[in-house]
Amino acid sequence: MNYIAKAILTTIISGFVLPICAATASVGDKSFTVVLDPGHGGRSPGAVGGGVLEKEINLQIALALGALIEKNAPDVAVVYTRRDDRDVGLAERGAIANRADADLFISIHINALDNASANGTSTWVMGTEKNAANLAEAMRENEVIRYEENYQETYAGFAPGSAESYIMFRLLQYAHFESSLQFARILQRHYGTRTPMRDRGAEQGPFLVLWKAAMPAVLTEVGFISNEADRRYITSKAGQAKIAGALYDALSEYRTLVQRPAATPAPSPAPTATSRTTETKTSSATAPQARYYVQLSASRARFSTDNSAFGEYRGKVVEHTDGVWYRYSLGPFATRARAEDAKVEVRRRGFPEAFVKEIIE
Repeated sequence: MNYIAKAILTTIISGFVLPICAATASVGDKSFTVVLDPGHGGRSPGAVGGGVLEKEINLQIALALGALIEKNAPDVAVVYTRRDDRDVGLAERGAIANRADADLFISIHINALDNASANGTSTWVMGTEKNAANLAEAMRENEVIRYEENYQETYAGFAPGSAESYIMFRLLQYAHFESSLQFARILQRHYGTRTPMRDRGAEQGPFLVLWKAAMPAVLTEVGFISNEADRRYITSKAGQAKIAGALYDALSEYRTLVQRPAATPAPSPAPTATSRTTETKTSSATAPQARYYVQLSASRARFSTDNSAFGEYRGKVVEHTDGVWYRYSLGPFATRARAEDAKVEVRRRGFPEAFVKEIIE
């Protein structure tokens, strides 16, 4: 591994192992904290099209979303990386989220291509999918660090225009990939419900702004400033209201999946789930092996597997924890194919964001 890759990997790992966890005073006793990050700002205008600057639209949508949250979800704390036209470094945006001990980080952007027919919304998570178009998109967004003083030092020698610098992304096991992808898919679905915009899907890419965010994090592109129809929509008050509404609806749905259900939790997990988990670990003591589960939800708070929020699966789910998150799943299944079949049924029965998770036991 070359020096640049080593240095950046060390920087990344340090960011995850030792995040800044001091919550801001505005968070108080709120049960959920979301950080809204209007992309670009100050000397970085972002994409430009039809006389419109991306940085201005990003801010307008972020403020509209924040107003919706504050009005309709008083138990959610809203933290902004910027509330006006100012420079904020990509590393600092993640640091703001870490200091707030946030539960979710949403970076709002607008796309642009030379091809004026390209249109629609997309939402990105930190990932290493090998796709030339995805890499090109990430490299375009990462160019903004050139506006930062001493960016070579801040980003450990990272060169935004150099493909070699992206080698370290293949070495990074992103801690919140699954939860980030879960929110990204939910958000894309709500864009489709709320807006007329084309759904370009949830994607993976090596975005610097998502590197240091030690929580589920996404970068969402709300349209193409280079497309005339998209540009008219995202610059209109009605269009911005719909986009903010889609973001709010996605946030609300995501919270119901990852937070403590409304029903009163029991002080400890149901005996059935505990015994099943214990039996699984005992039976696999001879040699670790992969087992497949269908995850229904995750929470930072522990609650009974007999909770009514699990519907017809109450009392049947098993719990796994990494010490921070508690994950509730069905299984184990002997093969991924069987788990995938079960996932289809689980989604049909009220858990549309269920996904297959492989666990070594």
